[in-house]
Amino acid sequence: MKGQKVMLELFLLNELPEQVRNSLTANPDHICHNDSDIYYFNGQHVIKFSNDQMGNELLYSMMSNPYLQSGNVTKAAELYRQILTDTLPGSLQETLNQYDIISTKRRYIIVFRSFFSQKNNLFSAFSAMVPLEPQDVIIPIRFDTVVLVKDASMQTIEDISEYSSAVIDTLEDEGFGCVKAGMGHESSDISTIRDVYLEAQRAIDLGMRYHGSEKVFLLSQMTLEMIIDSIPAERREQIKHSFFHMSANGEMSDELLETVKVFFRNDLNMTATSKQLFIHRNTLNYRLDKIHKLFNLDVRSFQDAVVFKIITDFPDYV
Repeated sequence: MKGQKVMLELFLLNELPEQVRNSLTANPDHICHNDSDIYYFNGQHVIKFSNDQMGNELLYSMMSNPYLQSGNVTKAAELYRQILTDTLPGSLQETLNQYDIISTKRRYIIVFRSFFSQKNNLFSAFSAMVPLEPQDVIIPIRFDTVVLVKDASMQTIEDISEYSSAVIDTLEDEGFGCVKAGMGHESSDISTIRDVYLEAQRAIDLGMRYHGSEKVFLLSQMTLEMIIDSIPAERREQIKHSFFHMSANGEMSDELLETVKVFFRNDLNMTATSKQLFIHRNTLNYRLDKIHKLFNLDVRSFQDAVVFKIITDFPDYV
């Protein structure tokens, strides 16, 4: 497309039709195609251009080399990035042979994303500040997102989760606000790492909606959240409205809400919850009784606890 002009339009995400916004945010690659246009969200703006040969070549160019100007992206990282974003030209096996990369190897794919940061280029900060093992590969995806491919042969998912939490502390100490990490399942073959990468992106999206105060989100621990998220938004609203309409009072204090969240995190264990909240067991019982009176659900009962958690975990609750 050398020497040819391509017309571009620039938008903010909230300026676009709802269908396009939903498609861009649901797609981990942040691309939306329709019959006549391509939309690409780079984390700050949405770029719109024609869905034709030149437009698709421009999209490939944008997706292929996001941060090569920094001089820190290795050939292996660029190869991984092409696999993760499904932009690899040619045969995967031939490319692996060329770069001497072992296909069948245990790997974890960790996505780090910075929200609401006043700084940019998370990749540069990650490269400069985060300690890495020799076989680790860091990959820039967008200005606010990097992926770490980590050897899993000697580490458990708990080890990787603790490491990810420490990385987030380091980045936030340096001014990157609200950094989160997402992980999917372990990859045993490089042909599966795109699927695992999509799982990690899904983990962050779910985690931010349901557990925004936490740092590291593991998709394997969010089965209930995936079930809840599969309920259409309109139906969730109907269920929530019906539930609170039937209750004596549809509002709950921050103290009660925090109490029941800690109670759930401790698997309905009264003693552990009391200790974590620094309150007497009788005080905990009083608060749970109050929730029972408000909503006619006794969260000390497993069945009522499940109902209460599902409804209060709806993303638009509180």
